[in-house]
Amino acid sequence: FGVPWTASREQQRRLLKFGVRPRRLEVATLALLGTLSQHLARTGFGNSIVVCEIEHSQTRTYVVAKDGVHTLPPLPHGLLSILESAMKDLGAPDVATAKRQLEDPPEPIRAHGRRFVRVLSRHLKPAVDHFELKTGQRIETFFCSQLPARMEWLGQALGAAVELEI
Repeated sequence: FGVPWTASREQQRRLLKFGVRPRRLEVATLALLGTLSQHLARTGFGNSIVVCEIEHSQTRTYVVAKDGVHTLPPLPHGLLSILESAMKDLGAPDVATAKRQLEDPPEPIRAHGRRFVRVLSRHLKPAVDHFELKTGQRIETFFCSQLPARMEWLGQALGAAVELEI
């Protein structure tokens, strides 16, 4: 905020000159929530969207609704909980091995994705239900961010586990 466009552009040029390039573009929380809010307003979508940002040891949750953005309390589980669950289910000797298996899983492992996100879904579902009960606004859509690119399929498994449309 408050940085001149020319200074920002010069920094980008310097980074490119050094060969520094991102592997993928990550949308920041504020921009993501703003974009989803604009989408709701433009399309007239009647229901709310729950947004999960799965971090290492916790998950931040937001609800983008027609009356604004609501911040829910963070969930006490994150990617580490998913990896620990996968470690047990897959019989992996450590978390690093479980992570490698989840980064490029065969179809049978993908089919059991709900088992890996079970701990997280047990906390997310009551949070969604509580919001709906408290506000009277229905949540039907789920959006997950912050997962590593090769593990994005776990976000889809989480959405399915809490019975929300991705």
